[in-house]
Amino acid sequence: MGWGSLIWDPRDLPLAGPWMAGGPALPIEFSRVSGDGRLTAVIDRAHGEVCVTRFAISPQRTVTAAAEDLRRRESSNIASIGFYDTKSSQSSTQLYTEQPQIVDAVRTWCAANNVDSLIWTALGSNFDDKARGPFSVDAAIKYLQGLNHDARGLALRYIRRAPPETATPLRRKVQEYWPG
Repeated sequence: MGWGSLIWDPRDLPLAGPWMAGGPALPIEFSRVSGDGRLTAVIDRAHGEVCVTRFAISPQRTVTAAAEDLRRRESSNIASIGFYDTKSSQSSTQLYTEQPQIVDAVRTWCAANNVDSLIWTALGSNFDDKARGPFSVDAAIKYLQGLNHDARGLALRYIRRAPPETATPLRRKVQEYWPG
């Protein structure tokens, strides 16, 4: 499942077909500061707006192997990969107790769409720590304004390239401040 750069920049993530619209609806916002200063889209229960995600089929035969592919693509650790597996009833809530509402939404979507399992990048907002203040749309705009020209260009490109259904409050405000 994806809502940001996985869709337009899968890199070496193995996929058995294209990204498809109509994934689970989850609270998404561009509230994570990446290492290069971009604001990246993450599941954010506090500040996110419910957006429909996308999904793609993995060629892997197990959730573990598909999760490892995503972990490798994200250059993260396996603890940063959320999952739900209908066959085993295992989910990342057994490991990460802050995700129960997310896993419930994924479980419901999987049942309604006859999908065996789903994996996703389970990184949260770090804006408060990295930008030295609480996240808000206005604080994020000020953060973007404070970036140098090249870093701001990279950050704006990332936000603009997200799928149209990733229509968050910050993304709308960015379009007002920096149209086109």
